[in-house]
Amino acid sequence: METLRSLTNENLVVACHDAGAANLIIYWLKQYKGIFFPCMEGPAKKIWAESFPNKKNYKLDDVLNRADTLLSGTGRFNYEHQARIRAKALGSKNIAVIDNWTNFKERFSRSDEELLPDLILVSDYYAKNMAIKCFPKIQIKEFENFYLKEQLELINLTRKIKPRIPANNILMVMGPTPDNIEFSSIDFFMSNLKKIGLSYNSIKIRLRIHPSEHIEKYNSVIIKYSGIEFEVITDNELFVDMAWADLVVGMFNYPMVVALNSKIPTMSIMPPKSIKCPLPHSEIIHLREL
Repeated sequence: METLRSLTNENLVVACHDAGAANLIIYWLKQYKGIFFPCMEGPAKKIWAESFPNKKNYKLDDVLNRADTLLSGTGRFNYEHQARIRAKALGSKNIAVIDNWTNFKERFSRSDEELLPDLILVSDYYAKNMAIKCFPKIQIKEFENFYLKEQLELINLTRKIKPRIPANNILMVMGPTPDNIEFSSIDFFMSNLKKIGLSYNSIKIRLRIHPSEHIEKYNSVIIKYSGIEFEVITDNELFVDMAWADLVVGMFNYPMVVALNSKIPTMSIMPPKSIKCPLPHSEIIHLREL
């Protein structure tokens, strides 16, 4: 079986910022047989410390000139993009990881400055097919998603009862969007509870925020819906919240895919005037189509 080590040159530098790619990459690194230098910033830094508490996290400036290969995430922030630009200038091989199913081309451009990698890694067949269409001249490889595999095992071990219908425990998985539709999505869901057979008196809601967000962002939501059992979650492990949930709702977040794979009913709550949910998974229920 092809491994990450078989695709890299001798000295591997790993640059991650966002949580999505970091979760994939860190699980691959647990099996990596070779020299590598992790350079983790943002949410990825916390994930790294939890997974490799005794291994040093390097500054990119200190180790990039040693890189024969750069492995990087493709998140919204500039950290990984700038790392790819600098690695290219040094003649290093560039491997990038796409961790979900949206904005493929935009991941490699900032202010009209595009830098495409030599190789793209994905973790499921949906993303692989989309990447092949988007980047026909770049090699695309699919690696097993060990992070998802572990989450599903932990959810199954933690869950006490099967998801109830109608739902009692509702997990909202939210995150930042360019036009702040996370707030209109929450309002759209709350105003349409009757449509899915629910009411304020019958549900408990946990709003799980994205690792890049702060809890204060949702203060207005907590106040607006103070009449029901509504809490904002920041520190729970994902599998704990998934095992609690009877229904998972969100926009187009990766935890929605975790829920689908764990056989938890999963719903996109994006309002009618927003963009269509870009996740390709046919099992997702779309509230605006009900």
